[in-house]
Amino acid sequence: EAVEDEAPAAEEAAAALHGSALSRQPQPARILLCGDGGQGQQTALGAALHMLQGVPSFTVSLASLISEGEGDPAVGCVRGLKEPLRQAARSPSLLHLSRLESWALASAELPEGWSGDGDGGEGDGGVGIATSHLWDLFEQTVGANGPASGDAGPGGGPGSLVVIATTDLPASDLPDRVLRFFQPGNGCGAGARCVVLDLS
Repeated sequence: EAVEDEAPAAEEAAAALHGSALSRQPQPARILLCGDGGQGQQTALGAALHMLQGVPSFTVSLASLISEGEGDPAVGCVRGLKEPLRQAARSPSLLHLSRLESWALASAELPEGWSGDGDGGEGDGGVGIATSHLWDLFEQTVGANGPASGDAGPGGGPGSLVVIATTDLPASDLPDRVLRFFQPGNGCGAGARCVVLDLS
């Protein structure tokens, strides 16, 4: 029964990658697979990875950042993105951002009166979720790489970057900056397909 429920998400992720012509090269894309706990993110990721067989793939995770940076995840973030972005400038490449909550997000103290909806409502402060320094580095590095970031730029080119991120948090719990990275018109390149799939 759970597999049937996950099928539409997998199909939507696949459609974001290839549009209607499945034989084409993958288009630049940014896909966020999120949901409260395990809601089918891994199934949808598996379907997307299957469709991208043969495309060079790279994974960003807390473990890979620590390893690549020889113990310093910030150094690992910059080093670890060099090859995927270089590859994406020449040919389609996949960048999987694994478990965003483990490296891209951080707890943050919320000020008194914070409601989270932007209108300065009646909150009691407390702890919320914000982007981490590692997300800031990731976003700056990917954004500074024009064609590799999902915007084909003038004249297009053979390369494209497909970014697929997974998290066990629902979209409503994610910081706006993370959501914007995966939304059209907010840093997602003009030629890229951008989708936030909340499976909650």
